[in-house]
Formats: sequence, C-alpha cells, structure tokens
Amino acid sequence: MTGARRRLSVALPALAAAGALVLLIATAAFADTKFISMKNIAYNPDSLTIHIGDKVTWKNNETGLYAPQHTATSDDGHTFDSGFLNPGQSFTFTFTKAGTFKFHCNVHNSMHGTITVLGATTSPTPTPTHTRPKPTATVTAKPTVVPVSPTPTSSVKPSPRVSKTVKVSPSPTPSSSPSRVVAAGTSSSGAGSTLAIIAAVVIFLVVGAAFFIRRRKTIV
Repeated sequence: MTGARRRLSVALPALAAAGALVLLIATAAFADTKFISMKNIAYNPDSLTIHIGDKVTWKNNETGLYAPQHTATSDDGHTFDSGFLNPGQSFTFTFTKAGTFKFHCNVHNSMHGTITVLGATTSPTPTPTHTRPKPTATVTAKPTVVPVSPTPTSSVKPSPRVSKTVKVSPSPTPSSSPSRVVAAGTSSSGAGSTLAIIAAVVIFLVVGAAFFIRRRKTIV
C-alpha cells in the first residue's frame, strides 16, 4: 500500500507537468502574430485586437540618413518595454492575459497605440432541464341540496256548519211560519259566506306557498 502511494505521489507531478506542456504547445500552435510598423513617426496600425497567447511584433521601419529611434512601451510602465529600437530592429511580446494595453514611444510624444486582448471564448454547457408533468386536479362537484320549505297549513279552522233544522210548530199559525222561514234563510246565507272566505284563504295560502318554492328554486 505504501509503495502504491509513493508511485502515485511521483506520477501526479509528472502528469501535471505533462498537461502544462501540452497546453503550452497547443497555445503556441494556435497563437497568432500581429505586426505593427513604426514609420514616419507613427504606429501603423495604432490599435490591434488579439486573443490570449497571440504575439505582437513592433518593427522600426524608418529610412533615411537621420532615421530616428522608437520604443514600444506600455503606459503602465511595467507590462512591456522594447527599449530603443534602431531602424530595422524589432521587438516581440506575447500577451498572456486579457485586457486593454495602451502603449507609447518614449522618443516621440505623439506616438500612441492600443492593444485589446480578448479572453478565450468557451461555449457554456447547457444545463438540462427536467420538465415534470403537473398533476391535474379533478374537482368533483358536490350535489347542491335545495331546502324545501314545508307547505304552510292554514291555521284557520272551519267553523261548524250551521244547522239548517227548522222546527215547525204543530199549530199552523200563519203569523209564526214566515218568521221561522226568514230565520232559516238568514242562517243558511251566513254559513255559505263563511265557507267561501275559508276556501279563498286556503287557496291564497296554497298559491303563495307554490310561488315561494318556485322562486326559491330559481334563485338557487
């Protein structure tokens, strides 16, 4: 077990070094080199856009008897500095981090330039989304119970019928017969009126109850 751990401790640094070497070789293989010419007291071009790992080469292409020197110096004073370049000389710098780098010439204050370094573009890994079907709620309608009002019963008790028995006196006296006949007719008429009123009240109550129940059902 101890021997396996030792072999693993030796192999891990070797693998890390090999990975770094492969990355360096791959970066160098895909790296690009851009050129900036220094001529006529100017940088041409004065701005570049590159990627991490790319190189930029500045070359003094001035000609003539009194051709001047130039420099390519970063504005921050420490990222890169070519020193004085005579005509025909060049300076190359490899950019290893993203950002914007401004530079100038220490000999001519009018010479300025900018290098924009873009980071490595990697497409984001799409995050899988799991869509779960939502349960459908089933609503069961509860039966509606419509309360039925009891049919009101009439509290009016029919009055007892008036007896229509007419007592006839055995003596056939003409004066008493008409009065008894009139009394019997009056009694019969009063009983008929009472029955008619009772019937009308009962009918009204029944009709009213039926109308109330129907309207109650319509509202519900």
